[in-house]
Amino acid sequence: MKLQLPADVVVNVDPSAGIHYTYGEYLVIHCGPYNHYFNDASRTFIGERRVLSEISRAVWMNFFSHLNQVQDMDRKTLSRIGIKLFEVLGYGKLSLNIVGGKTESIVENSLFALSHKMLTAMDSPSPVCEYTEGYISAFLNAVISPGDGVIKVEEGQCAAMGHDQCVFHIGASRENPRFRSPGNTFRVFNLPSDELRPFLMNLDKLLPKPRNGLLFYPSIYNEFPRLHISYMVANYYSMVFHEALKRAREMGNVDALRHLYALAAIICIISTFGSFAGTPIFSRVIYPGAGNPYEAMFFLLNLSGMGRWELIEYSSRHLEYRVFNFYELNYQLQVEEPEPISPFVEGAGIAVKFIVENMLDGIMKGEKFSYSDVLSTFVDGFPYAVREFQYDPSKNAVHVVLENV
Repeated sequence: MKLQLPADVVVNVDPSAGIHYTYGEYLVIHCGPYNHYFNDASRTFIGERRVLSEISRAVWMNFFSHLNQVQDMDRKTLSRIGIKLFEVLGYGKLSLNIVGGKTESIVENSLFALSHKMLTAMDSPSPVCEYTEGYISAFLNAVISPGDGVIKVEEGQCAAMGHDQCVFHIGASRENPRFRSPGNTFRVFNLPSDELRPFLMNLDKLLPKPRNGLLFYPSIYNEFPRLHISYMVANYYSMVFHEALKRAREMGNVDALRHLYALAAIICIISTFGSFAGTPIFSRVIYPGAGNPYEAMFFLLNLSGMGRWELIEYSSRHLEYRVFNFYELNYQLQVEEPEPISPFVEGAGIAVKFIVENMLDGIMKGEKFSYSDVLSTFVDGFPYAVREFQYDPSKNAVHVVLENV
């Protein structure tokens, strides 16, 4: 069971070339490659693509419901925000149209379709924008308030299949939602500490601007402090992963699931951190201030907002670290998962060790790396093995030790 390797593109420092730094999500959680490989792995184990759409709808219905409660918005304002927010988050440009008496939604420059095309260099046999189906459904449910049932959204055309744009058909449904989002009471992310906050608030001014405008914008947390958009994204990843984990356990295939999701994390970290390490802010500020390359990489992991990452020890043969309050483990703790695992935590550590040992010096000297050549290292097996993975539910922390194979 393998993922399709990406086409031979070059990792570089320009986010507009396919590495997405977006509003409200510090560096990692929303990169296009991770979305693609995470969803691809999820489809492999879950089988039913509607599950991804319905989970997306559940988490975004929670978001728009909370938004309405906090702001008490009229439908026109809520509609305007829902359309703008979709674009601000980097998902694409969303519009609603009436065609032949039927309502449809068109998305141009879909993140999910573009990621598929960039990473596989081939057309998909089926639509890939389940996440967008869920977002549009939740957004319209909030605006229209249909009462019983939900607004059903189904992608009829997808740019990943070779169409010019993604087209979603909209209609009413009497189906009962299968999934409920844990909501904002589920505290997924640690907000940055006081000493990091001034740095974060100025980071968007220091980063090089991509051709299509500045996408990295961390201060959205100050503008919407009670909404925590990233919680919704983390809830989606957590719920989909847990559903896939249940199916993998039924099939006796947890090791394969672990490999595929860890590979998605490796691709995410190498594409985002590998790109970011080539920026002046990394070479002039982060790297000198960290003291060693592993501390610099763990600084970026903490900057991502995905829990608290603590470097314990490293050598040429091993890497030891702890992660507190990571979103996958948060959710598994909440639903009382008997054996919590986190392929992202494992994969991120593997990627960091690989970047430090094989890429970092070259990146900082301006060298280019072939994406497919780098990632081909990980397809059949990883150069580092997880020797220890111990989860402490009392601290919601996991202790990981990696060793060279």
